[in-house]
Amino acid sequence: MAKLLLSLLLSLITVISANAQWQIGFHFSPSFSMDEFKQESNSIDFYGFNFEAAYRLKDSPIYLGAAFNYSIYGSKLDKSSYVDNSGQTMRVRTNNNLISNRLFIRLQPDLPFFVQPYLEAAGGYNFFYTREKIRPRIFSEVFDAETLHHSGAFIYGFGGGLAFPIPETIVSIDIRANYFTGQRANYLTKYDTSWNADTEMLEINPRSSTTDMLMFQIGIRIDID
Repeated sequence: MAKLLLSLLLSLITVISANAQWQIGFHFSPSFSMDEFKQESNSIDFYGFNFEAAYRLKDSPIYLGAAFNYSIYGSKLDKSSYVDNSGQTMRVRTNNNLISNRLFIRLQPDLPFFVQPYLEAAGGYNFFYTREKIRPRIFSEVFDAETLHHSGAFIYGFGGGLAFPIPETIVSIDIRANYFTGQRANYLTKYDTSWNADTEMLEINPRSSTTDMLMFQIGIRIDID
């Protein structure tokens, strides 16, 4: 995923104009499963952060950019003595994660108002993965860690937002909402992993559905000439 994000940013840099205006944003980013995704997953929610960078095409209200989003959508802690048959109680932490990489185009004309509205369209890739870590105590060194499951799906969507410039600064308060249509993916929720003491094996039961979601973002945006 890191390599994919780097390649997206490099693609933007190769076409940048010397007179372009940059926008850099940092956001808190809650998202909510929708439609079939909501029904199949028992309505999971995502909480994470978003980083983005965009530049303005010369003499136009159009910005081209890339965004990286990380979210967690469920965590479960089990305590078990199965590890290595040692009889020692272990903390088994299972986290469900989502990484989203997107390219977007934004239409934001300069308006003489205290608020700057904009519209945008985006497309990219969502990567779902579930990670397990085992340790004897909460701050102990990790005994074992592995990725239990991963899957991905392409997404596209539309949305818009409002930017509230802070007077005499280059910073704006930025609020937006986007609806993303996602292809079918396999994923785990916090209810889909369990330890079978009889077989001494972790049982995994992935779910499958389309992955439509509604994403909200609130944060700051920095405009750099």
